[in-house]
Amino acid sequence: MYSVGSSLGSKCYALDAWHNDLLRGPLLEQTDGIMKIMYDEMAFAIDAYLDVTRNEWKEASVDDFVRDIVSRTSSRFIVGLPLCRDEAYLGAARESISVYMLDTTRHNISKLRRADSLARETMRLRNYGSRITFRKVMATQGITTPLLDEHMQQGRNGVVLPWGTAVSWFSMPAQRDEDAYEEAEKFNPFRFEWKLEALSTDSAKQNLGDGGGKVELAKFSTTSMQHLGFGHGSHACPGRFLADGQLKMLMAYLVVNYDLRFPEEYAGVRPANLWIAEGQMPPAAARFRVRRRLKTAS
Repeated sequence: MYSVGSSLGSKCYALDAWHNDLLRGPLLEQTDGIMKIMYDEMAFAIDAYLDVTRNEWKEASVDDFVRDIVSRTSSRFIVGLPLCRDEAYLGAARESISVYMLDTTRHNISKLRRADSLARETMRLRNYGSRITFRKVMATQGITTPLLDEHMQQGRNGVVLPWGTAVSWFSMPAQRDEDAYEEAEKFNPFRFEWKLEALSTDSAKQNLGDGGGKVELAKFSTTSMQHLGFGHGSHACPGRFLADGQLKMLMAYLVVNYDLRFPEEYAGVRPANLWIAEGQMPPAAARFRVRRRLKTAS
C-alpha cells in the first residue's frame, strides 16, 4: 500500500476496485485484439533478448528473461509503441515485476491443451502462496460459518467470526488432496490434458450430464475449491484470462522457434523453488540453454 501511494500519488488506486470491473468487462470483450498486439511484441522481445543463431547454444538467466519478456509484452498492451521499447521505461517496469499461431484469438489459444495442462499443473504444485483468498469480515454483527458433515451437507453452525476478522484458506492441502488428484504429490504435466480429452467426448458428456461445465473445470484459468491459484468465487483474479493467453503464447513461441535444455550441471533436474515465509518463487539464479531451431515458423 505504501509503495502504491508513493509511486502514484494516492492510495485510492489500490483501494478503488475499478480495474476489476474493467478487466471483467470491456477488456475481456477485446481479448482477441489484445492478444494480437501482445503476441507481436512477445515475438520481437524474445528474439531480441535471446539473439542466438541456429548453430549457437547460449545460456541465459530464467529470472532476467521472464522479467524482460513480461515487462515488454505487458507494456505493449498498457502503454503501446514506442514507449514499450524504451529502455528507461522498461528498466522501471522490470523492477516492478517480483504458439506460435497466425491467428492469436482466444478461441485458438484455448486449443493449446498441453500448454494449458502444463500451466495448471505447475500452478497446482508450485503456486506462489500457501494461503489464498484473503478476506475481512465486514458484517458488523459478524458471521458464523456453516459446518458440513461427511456428506458435504450443511449441519449445525461452525465458527463465529466477529467483525474485522481476517481470514484466508490454505491452498496447498486442497491442491494436493489425494481424493481429488491421483498421485497428488507427483508432477504430471499432462494431467489435465487427459482430463480435458476424456470430458470432451460425447460419451463423457452424456455420462456426466453437464459435460461442458466439467470441461471448463479442467482449464488453467478456471477456479475451483481444488484449484485456488487464482482465488475462487466472485473475487477470483479478473486478469487471469490475459495471463492465460500471455503464458501460452510464450510457451508456444519458444518451443516452435527454439531448442531449450537445462545446463549440464543440473543433470536434468529442475532447481528447487525458494521459500520465503509462506510464499515460494522460482530460484533467481536458475539458468537455461537455448538456440534457434533449424526450422522455424515464418
